[in-house]
Amino acid sequence: MRARRLLLVAVVLVLLVGSVGLAQAPDAHSSVDGLKWDTSFEYGTAILTLVGPNGDGHVERSFGADQALYLSIYDEGGNALSDGSYHYEWRFAPYVSESVQSQMRGVDEQERTLLLADLQHEGVLPDALPVISGNFYISEGALVLGDETEEALDEVIKGQSSDRLSSDAGLRDIVHSDDVIIDGSLCVGNDCYSGLAFGFDTEVLMENNLRIFFDDTSTIQNYPRNDWRIIANDSTDGGGNYFAIEDATKVSNIFVLEAGAPDNALYVDSHGDVGINTSTPYYELHIVDGDSPAIRLDQDGSYGWEPQKWDICGNESNFFIRDATHASKLPFRIEPEAPTDSIFIKSDGKVGIGTGAPGAALEIETSTFSALYLDRVGGAQARFVTGPNIAQLGTTSANRLEVIVNSQTVARFDTDLNTTLYGDLTVQGTIYRSDGTVVGQLDAPPSAENDADLAERIAALELLVVSLQQQNAALQEDVQALRELMQ
Repeated sequence: MRARRLLLVAVVLVLLVGSVGLAQAPDAHSSVDGLKWDTSFEYGTAILTLVGPNGDGHVERSFGADQALYLSIYDEGGNALSDGSYHYEWRFAPYVSESVQSQMRGVDEQERTLLLADLQHEGVLPDALPVISGNFYISEGALVLGDETEEALDEVIKGQSSDRLSSDAGLRDIVHSDDVIIDGSLCVGNDCYSGLAFGFDTEVLMENNLRIFFDDTSTIQNYPRNDWRIIANDSTDGGGNYFAIEDATKVSNIFVLEAGAPDNALYVDSHGDVGINTSTPYYELHIVDGDSPAIRLDQDGSYGWEPQKWDICGNESNFFIRDATHASKLPFRIEPEAPTDSIFIKSDGKVGIGTGAPGAALEIETSTFSALYLDRVGGAQARFVTGPNIAQLGTTSANRLEVIVNSQTVARFDTDLNTTLYGDLTVQGTIYRSDGTVVGQLDAPPSAENDADLAERIAALELLVVSLQQQNAALQEDVQALRELMQ
């Protein structure tokens, strides 16, 4: 299994309760030994995820709303985080009262969306809380996070560039009222210079803040007018290296590619199939990894429901579903080479084990002995087995077997092979002794022969009773005689 070396030392993480207001992104402030964020909205819990240099190592912590939002770059021993670029993400979940939590737990899947809309409309839950992400850099044990952007240097850079390109310090904007065609390559930016080798590049953007802005100036009602921006890298000291598409109207990066991502990190082929770490996707989504490729389903609590993480993963040992929230338990696993229809759920809810056409609520089918084992850890073990010419029901451990009807024991089979029946016994048929002789026939159809046989048996019993009574009287006389002799 994957064993990644964590580059992160212990981190002290805490959150700050903000005042009531709009859910605007918290402002980050740096100090000598850490980062602090100020919020302007209320929340119940917050989760910080910190990713180390080169994407190696994840630290995730969850904290309550009564704590300050602060990240220290030192552990308790005074050791700083390892040098390199770090990426962080904050996710916030609203406060949900116990009564609302109970209401949300009881709703079925079809009513979740309606309930959420009602709670948001009533103001019980917020419409949305922000997701905050960013970068900082550790250099020689010191935090690097510039609060000022490189835009402050633009005026100086523009002047330097103008000096390089022309001796005319009074350069003015050039406006073309017709189409402009450039037969060759184009360089745009403060750092362009004469004699630039373009190579195969048709257009080059060259300066310290690279942005392309799409400003839709539509004014007619109902016309689309959203603005967009293409961004290359952060403009702050210690910021991130990435390529992003920003919804400039909302000021939100909706698509980000970090520098250093591997080849074919995201690949869409001509059929629309998407590959992750592969340029030859076989299906609509194809994920490739050298060790246990996985998908994480992360309910982060931002809509009020309790946070829960599930992992769907597969490797050479098994395909499994992992409960990442509760000690990484594996409630479901399938080993390679499991046969077809190992588990089959029919459209009517019938479950087949070894069959794709179950005829009952549960049907087990095999070509060898079919068995159902019930094994209580540290207790009794039972089995139900069917073979070519036999079916067995019983225990495989030193425990008795009981038959229960309406929660009452009607028969008990002990380990010493004794059988106890509770209640009346009705037998349809003949009871045989071990030597094969008939003990009796009960509940047989009435007939003259049976009546005669029964009369004979009754007469014999009456004679036996008379004989026993006579013997009893004689014994009583003998006992009385002995008593008199003893006196």
